Amino acid sequence: MVGEAFAVDIGKATLAGVEAGDGLAVVFLHAGVCDKRMWRSQIDAVAKAGWHAIAYDRRGFGESVSQDEAFSHIDDLETVLDGLDVHAAVLVGCSMGGGLAVDFALRHPGRVIGLVLLGTSISGAPWSATEAERMIEAAEEDAWERGDRDMLNRVQAHEWLDGPRAQSGRIGGPVRELFLDMNGVA
Repeated sequence: MVGEAFAVDIGKATLAGVEAGDGLAVVFLHAGVCDKRMWRSQIDAVAKAGWHAIAYDRRGFGESVSQDEAFSHIDDLETVLDGLDVHAAVLVGCSMGGGLAVDFALRHPGRVIGLVLLGTSISGAPWSATEAERMIEAAEEDAWERGDRDMLNRVQAHEWLDGPRAQSGRIGGPVRELFLDMNGVA
């Protein structure tokens, strides 16, 4: 990944990230089954377009390390922005990262220039699973209870990469390999 690595300490955690470019900040917030590497291409392109591109691994993901303690992803994001001397940013979030972007914007509207949301969950919004999603969730629970991390990773790749209604393995090659690696760490 192009850019410079950074680390921000908060509480008992060290959040690992990468930044590239100058200009207005664009912060990329990864999905709950990935880490900052999901944004590699976007970091490079956004930096080359004249923006300050930033991505970091949330606690429990990628290269970030943390000990057991109460924490808030919103507070962590605020600390990352403060640590990089970013006063306001465009937040780009996918899935769980999009939910964080919305929650952060609601708490700190003056620090958000704009939101780009991809397949985002919204805190407190009602949600009901389809039959296909319920079947995948049952397979995830079974793999989790048996401690079968490889099976859990494959089931989640079907759900989040291929799509719950698509054939498993629909997306392959380097994209699938990266997903399996990121989710295997998460």
